[in-house]
Amino acid sequence: MSKLTSKPGEPLRFAPITADSVIFKPEQSTKGQPDDDTFGTEDPRVIYDQKSKTHVMTYTCYAGSGDYNLSMATCMSDSSVAACWQRKGRVFPGKTRTQSGSILVGKGGQPPHWLVHGCGPILLARNDGSIGENSWKQVNDSAGRPFVLIPKHKNEFDAAVETGPMPMPLSDGNLLLIFNSVCKPGTPGCMPLNVLNSSVLYAPAWSIVNGSDISQVLQRATAPLLVPFAPWESGCLGRGSRAMPRAKSSGLTRRRRALSSQRASARREQTSSRCSTAAPTALSVLWR
Repeated sequence: MSKLTSKPGEPLRFAPITADSVIFKPEQSTKGQPDDDTFGTEDPRVIYDQKSKTHVMTYTCYAGSGDYNLSMATCMSDSSVAACWQRKGRVFPGKTRTQSGSILVGKGGQPPHWLVHGCGPILLARNDGSIGENSWKQVNDSAGRPFVLIPKHKNEFDAAVETGPMPMPLSDGNLLLIFNSVCKPGTPGCMPLNVLNSSVLYAPAWSIVNGSDISQVLQRATAPLLVPFAPWESGCLGRGSRAMPRAKSSGLTRRRRALSSQRASARREQTSSRCSTAAPTALSVLWR
């Protein structure tokens, strides 16, 4: 975690990243345990509850088994200090392949609190206790299935959707919900030209939900806010990057790192195949 160093009204600036900036790092926990993040974590999203003076973080753990699980941690003092953060385990115990969660604190800091989460469709969970308690319950529809807040649309720019940052209040009392969309170049609403020779593109989009009833979507984008078309926007650069030297470690850690290195190599090869070497260096497109 890096501290904000700029003053209000100035361009955003953050303190340099150092070893002390690390809040979580991969742990050699037992396979299947709630905080099994042998292959690391991603998608950290932090909110601050003024009433309870609590920072709450949701993040995704990647386990040695290949599963990934939405998890939660809290901090009640300096959030930039690693020791402050207390892991609360999986948000949905007993479930696997859950990810990407953003919390909306209840009005006045009072429950219910809401969790927008998921990748594929976007779902909704509810917490009727303290914001610092990991007591989230999936919201279901009348048929007992998980309630879908933001559905995906086949063969559209949002063929899959993923939760973004926390819902943000608007001046009319409703909420702006930014989400990530996954589309194939050439599909309606997606980039018309596949200049990166990529099978899919990731692009932010928006929706507006009712500030009095978060389960009600009032408006939703029919096209993404923007779509990447330059190599540096899509992860097609940096294929020659080198890892920093590592200290000596145990045999178990070396085996895990070897497996992680093999997976990273496969991802680089996949990325390399997606990135067009013949893509134009300049492109002017009028596109909406």
